[in-house]
Amino acid sequence: MKVICPSCNADYNIPEAQIPANGAQATCKRCKGKIVIMPPATTHQTPITPTSEPMPAAPPAEPSREPKPPKPATPRTGGSGTEHPAFADYPKLRDVASPRLDFDEILTVNKKGGYKNGKNKIKIKIIKGVAPVLESVLENDEVVKKVARGIANYPLEVFLGNGALTLLYNRYAILFTDRRVLMINTTYSMKRPSHYLLQLPYQYIEKVKRGFIFAHLTFIRKLGKKRIFNYVDRFSMKEISEFVTAQIEGPKPAGKLKALFDDLCPSCYVPLEKGLKTCTHCQTGFKVPRTAFLKSLLLPGWGDLYLGHRFLGTMELLVSIGLWAFLISLLLSPTTETLIAVGILILVFNVMDSLLTLHMARKGYMAK
Repeated sequence: MKVICPSCNADYNIPEAQIPANGAQATCKRCKGKIVIMPPATTHQTPITPTSEPMPAAPPAEPSREPKPPKPATPRTGGSGTEHPAFADYPKLRDVASPRLDFDEILTVNKKGGYKNGKNKIKIKIIKGVAPVLESVLENDEVVKKVARGIANYPLEVFLGNGALTLLYNRYAILFTDRRVLMINTTYSMKRPSHYLLQLPYQYIEKVKRGFIFAHLTFIRKLGKKRIFNYVDRFSMKEISEFVTAQIEGPKPAGKLKALFDDLCPSCYVPLEKGLKTCTHCQTGFKVPRTAFLKSLLLPGWGDLYLGHRFLGTMELLVSIGLWAFLISLLLSPTTETLIAVGILILVFNVMDSLLTLHMARKGYMAK
């Protein structure tokens, strides 16, 4: 029997024979919330609202995130099992077809009733970019309904400098499933997944806003800061905002929301709280923000190379070399004023670069 946590959507498999006739209460291992479990004969809905009434303890619930066996690439056409009409226009779409992708919802039909248009080219590019991790990152029976691409907005990066270069690392494929919004960091060209993986369950979204003039999408959350994406394709803004609005206006789990675990482990894709050095589920080690900060403080660019931002780190190293050459030329005729100026320049440049590196390291978990 599958039971879903009403707070974080974690799903568990529990033997029906071990569930007492009058129900039981268990603690979610992911968010520590309470799950009320009723036997199938009593109710057919497994996601039950938490209750304060005392109930017998249920057997320990283990997450049903065991490795999934490979699934054949079968197209999804509303359950018919036949080939999707879009394959005629995009034959390579068969390579990434999966029951986890609802092409009827994702793809846009053109005026002639076909699927060949610029919108679908972008959507297929997004799907192909996240295909390597799609089956693993999705939970059991979770289905993608909409897709979009966007660049995350981090004003602090502009303030600290290198704002244009950091855009190369802020591109996300945004997947709207039947349970949550998944944000998968990709390369700027969206050819493959990159560093961070984030989630935002619909019950944690207060509302979604789309820009009237600028092409940006804003998720206003019930807990935590709002999340903003700039440069979202305008053609996707309306369908995405309408879809998310419909999801957040649907039935909601009762009770107080728990703290949101929006960072996903880059190895096993389980939601994690912030500040961990290793995954509590698969024991994967993570790159440490403090280490990245200290490396960049000592030598600008070193911390970004540690994080895997090769282009950004290389550019910062080259700027450092140019700065040092300039400072050395000043020190050829040293004066008190020159020494003070050199010290201030080094301090400002190194500190700003290290703070920028620290900020980028804290965006999400990165496997060592």
